[in-house]
Amino acid sequence: MSERVELKGYFLTVHGASEGRLYTTLDITKIPAQDRLKFIRGLEDLLSEIDEVYAGETERIRGRTIVGRFRRIAYGEDIRRIRTVKFTPLPSRIPNRVKKLRDYVYDKVNTLAIKIQSLGFAEVRRNIYLVPEENVEKLVKAVNKANQEIEKLNKMIESYLQSPLFKRIVDYLSLYDLYIPKGGYWIPKSTLNLIAVRLDASIVDEWARRSPEVAKMLEEAQENIIKSTVEEFRRRVRKVLEREWKSRLAVKKRLEELRELATGVGLRALAESVIVPLVELCDREDALVQLKKREIRDEVDEKIVSLLEQL
Repeated sequence: MSERVELKGYFLTVHGASEGRLYTTLDITKIPAQDRLKFIRGLEDLLSEIDEVYAGETERIRGRTIVGRFRRIAYGEDIRRIRTVKFTPLPSRIPNRVKKLRDYVYDKVNTLAIKIQSLGFAEVRRNIYLVPEENVEKLVKAVNKANQEIEKLNKMIESYLQSPLFKRIVDYLSLYDLYIPKGGYWIPKSTLNLIAVRLDASIVDEWARRSPEVAKMLEEAQENIIKSTVEEFRRRVRKVLEREWKSRLAVKKRLEELRELATGVGLRALAESVIVPLVELCDREDALVQLKKREIRDEVDEKIVSLLEQL
């Protein structure tokens, strides 16, 4: 990479829509053991009936399965075992649709932006992406489109909670002295947080004249972000090469998207030396065979390593 790399675009974090607020958990410990299975089966049947009412013409109803959970809680020498069930009292098409909308948003993010870092621990992690300026509007429109459907689903929830169907669930649970909230079921919208950024080498040069220590810290931080971004492009290119494709035009389209993304965030050298040759290879009749060869993947790795060494 003969010239100094200057990443540009917008740092992006995403909060996808979640169906978590649509579920409730009930403690069924007080229900006699011999009656618990009857209670669960009755609730499953009732929820399945509701699903059939709200199912679309093309939807296939699979029925509901509610799984009981067992927890052991110790208070000193006192040990208590509780039984719970977790379910949504709403038609299952609602949380299912939320999952699809969330997948739609993240699919757009992974197409229009590149992950540069992952923060957090265990299951609580958040990715930071870099999105080119020319892709920001496309991304915002995609999220707004998904959120319009979220608004419709929330209105559907409001209407359902006032319906006789929801009352049937409330009445059924009351037979076992169980109660669920009659409100509070809603879907938060997907949100994007964007911060304009330009990792300009001139910033380091300016600080080098004022404080070498600060300049060194900034330079190391920029190099780490650039290397992380390049490594993510390597992962994505490898993923394309390892996937089973039915059409070389489909492969070319995906590689073209990666080329535009790399160019958009300032990694022109990577786009030209690594991705463009693969795009050109897709014009060959035997492209699907050639792209599967190990030599191609090895060549990609070698070029990436060479680029990283020149940083």
